[in-house]
Amino acid sequence: VFASVRGNLTYAKNRVEEYDEVPQVYQYQAYTGQSIGQPFVYVAEGLYTPDDFDIVENADGSKTYTLKEGMPNPGTQVAPGDIKYKDLNGDGLINEYDMTYENGLNSTNPELVYGFGLNLEYKGFFAGIFFQGVGKTTVNLMSNSNYFMPFIRGVEGGSARMEALSHWSADNPYNQDVLYPRIHAAKFDHNIEKSTWWYRDGSFLRLKNVEFGYEFSKD
Repeated sequence: VFASVRGNLTYAKNRVEEYDEVPQVYQYQAYTGQSIGQPFVYVAEGLYTPDDFDIVENADGSKTYTLKEGMPNPGTQVAPGDIKYKDLNGDGLINEYDMTYENGLNSTNPELVYGFGLNLEYKGFFAGIFFQGVGKTTVNLMSNSNYFMPFIRGVEGGSARMEALSHWSADNPYNQDVLYPRIHAAKFDHNIEKSTWWYRDGSFLRLKNVEFGYEFSKD
């Protein structure tokens, strides 16, 4: 029996030392010093819950939600189930000054790329297997397209997939373990802002190739 093992590993860490940009009011918004591909996003603190609001029940059975005093103003009418963003500069407003490169995410460019495999030979038979993977990277579920969100083009203009069943529901208003925030019947810009809510660990290990064979003799 003849056996061989092969592997490769690449680690690449980069840093932007100089970038032609307007001086930022807040250092966490400066691209200089960051890695290429570092996401610039809001930091999502989860979803709003009923505890974040003063709630008034109307005569028709509907409810009016007003953010409690001291809660940052997101600039739009939100309710339980919508994404709650962190007020980084503490000014009581959620706006472009709360977007940051310092968000705990890895770059969208993998820092780690690797592969390994094993080959075996025995009496003319041979077999090989190879794995490939990447690490220290993140991916954006939106992928530069808001159409990832159900009903982004309205109820009549889009369809919902089975994955959309994993969304916030008024039946379980404190549940944060969902893929989608509160579902709207039309586009709701607040929930599709670039934020940590839509990023996931992009690391993976996949079986890339398996090979079996037999080598006949010249006879």
